[in-house]
Amino acid sequence: MKILSFFILQILFHFVSAQKKLIFAQAIFRHGARAPSAGFSSSKAAAKFPRGLGELSDQGYENSHKLGILLKKRYVDTGFLDKNLKPSEMLWRSVLVNRCLATAATVGAAMFGDFEKHLHTPIYTASKKTETLLNHNVDTCYREQELLKEMCPGYVHGSYKSWTLFETFIAKCSGITEHPALRKVLFEDLEAYINEYKNGIPLPDYLEEDKEELFKLFTSNSHKYMGIGDFRNENMIRIKFGHILRTLQLNIKEAWECNKNNNNEECKKFKFYSSQDWILLGLLESFGILEFTMRKEMPNYNTMLLFELWEDGNQPFVKVYYKKEEASENLIDVTEKVVNCAGNQEFCNFDKFMDCCSDLWDDGEKACKAKNLKKIRSSIKAAGKNNTTNENDNVRFVGHE
Repeated sequence: MKILSFFILQILFHFVSAQKKLIFAQAIFRHGARAPSAGFSSSKAAAKFPRGLGELSDQGYENSHKLGILLKKRYVDTGFLDKNLKPSEMLWRSVLVNRCLATAATVGAAMFGDFEKHLHTPIYTASKKTETLLNHNVDTCYREQELLKEMCPGYVHGSYKSWTLFETFIAKCSGITEHPALRKVLFEDLEAYINEYKNGIPLPDYLEEDKEELFKLFTSNSHKYMGIGDFRNENMIRIKFGHILRTLQLNIKEAWECNKNNNNEECKKFKFYSSQDWILLGLLESFGILEFTMRKEMPNYNTMLLFELWEDGNQPFVKVYYKKEEASENLIDVTEKVVNCAGNQEFCNFDKFMDCCSDLWDDGEKACKAKNLKKIRSSIKAAGKNNTTNENDNVRFVGHE
């Protein structure tokens, strides 16, 4: 009798497991390998990047294609997404940065690769003046200016001609530039050396021995002005990451509600976001998985956070994965590391996932409102910075990668 009961339980288990159904998925990934943004370390290094500063390298296109193949195997070859590329099933969104747009286009082409039909995914973006989801305009985010002033009293908004100079100011404010590892290189040049190194260009011999320490210093400096890691500042997190965090979680809620209402033809099955390393860092921090996934590292090119909504016995559950390596197809299951999802469970309870981070949500506007707007405006005027916008773009974005 016990043996019979055991077999019945086994049959029931397999029957229940078979009812698991993928309802919705979304991915947010960093662009592919790119050139330095502010300058090259040498003319020899510059020759490695024929498309110019900040643009994808050949390596960037190649590994973005591999990322698309990974997603193809998981969602197209399995039949979850229509192999004929149905735009109604998906939403593709990118920040208005060439390397991110190019990455999204390359990933999409690989996912639906059909060289006879030449299928390409439609990619949506927003102007730099209206973008609040994957970036924001620091010129009108007065609360961020206040927080930076609190962090470094010498901060003067609009006085840094490039992002690397802003980073150098933060590093000096923090005392990082006094570190012995920086005795042979200027902090403002690290961005070039790091991106060149990640594209296969060796560091100069005199920097090789301090390589690991230099990379950690660069990461620590980034964490400081983002308000994450050892410098966690929830006000800064809401400003920089609150809108995309809220959007990702509400996407899952909306997908489940749409599925419950049997509007399958109208329900989006997948949403893609092509973004930058600092956005990935902020999301990892917000979901409570930064220490587990990254520790003291910056995200590699083509890293990805992947969220899946599953139905099991008419109940919704969530899975979360992280792709850490640039060219690897390995997905690390980080579900149980997410805030509220602790425990040896295959899935995260839907309600627990939805409750995980709502205290950090923002609508793209509220968190940027200054406590003392009059003081901020007067300080800008006093510094002679009435026009603080980037002369090339008429708006200053906040992301460095």
